[in-house]
Amino acid sequence: MSATRSGLPPSARRLIATVACGGAVIAAVRVPEAFRWSGNDVIAWATLALAIAVLEQFWIEIPHGEERENFSLTDAPFAASLLLVRPSVLTLAIAAGAIAGQSARRIAPLKIAFNVGQFLIGMTAAEAVFAALHGGSRSGVGAWLSAIAGMGVYFLLNVGIVALVIALVQGEPFERVLLSSVGLSVLHWAGNVALGILAAVVFQTHPQALPLLGIPLGLSYLAYRSWIRSEQERSRMDEMAAAAASIAAGGALTGRIPPVAGDERVASLATTLNRML
Repeated sequence: MSATRSGLPPSARRLIATVACGGAVIAAVRVPEAFRWSGNDVIAWATLALAIAVLEQFWIEIPHGEERENFSLTDAPFAASLLLVRPSVLTLAIAAGAIAGQSARRIAPLKIAFNVGQFLIGMTAAEAVFAALHGGSRSGVGAWLSAIAGMGVYFLLNVGIVALVIALVQGEPFERVLLSSVGLSVLHWAGNVALGILAAVVFQTHPQALPLLGIPLGLSYLAYRSWIRSEQERSRMDEMAAAAASIAAGGALTGRIPPVAGDERVASLATTLNRML
């Protein structure tokens, strides 16, 4: 998840710069370890980086006041990788895959630096928690629960950093912003972590069946997009209803319903109502 925009106040820019620098330091520390990778580690890094870059093309944007929170499916391979690859492979795959994927979307460099830094800081904490809890085994219920705990720490850092940026930009209390966005974020996190652990288990037991996970994953993404679209449409309809009620109550038929962008059906209804007025 991520949220930034142009015209940021100095406090928000300082926070974003700190997160970006933190991510850069984490990646730099891991680079020397890459020279000790095996051939399998290199293959795992390339595969994971490619998967992250591809999944970065499927963001779901949800408005939050003047900001937009971006949800993607990249948390799923993050969770799976805790059970499958060494930390340096995961860290450097996240850096390469996220930069490549978000650059392909022509995202502003500042946003890319913030998003990548956010990922790396969160996943470094997740790796530390996982290493402390899993007891040396990367399979079994204990390892799965350790991965969930690690991803829980990642989630708390992720959503907290984003909420803090939004609070600084909009001048709102941090607690209010955090509580307003945590509902959808929890659902997003839980679904991705479950998919990631399932993918790791399938890979560890029957790797040839791993491509089959793409089918429910794709269907889930489409269903998620449909649900988000319906929620946005409902919100726009509520805004139109409030505007129409205000015009009716005031008796000022020269008033008009504000134009609606993003949905042709709702925009057409707003145009029709304005013509009627």
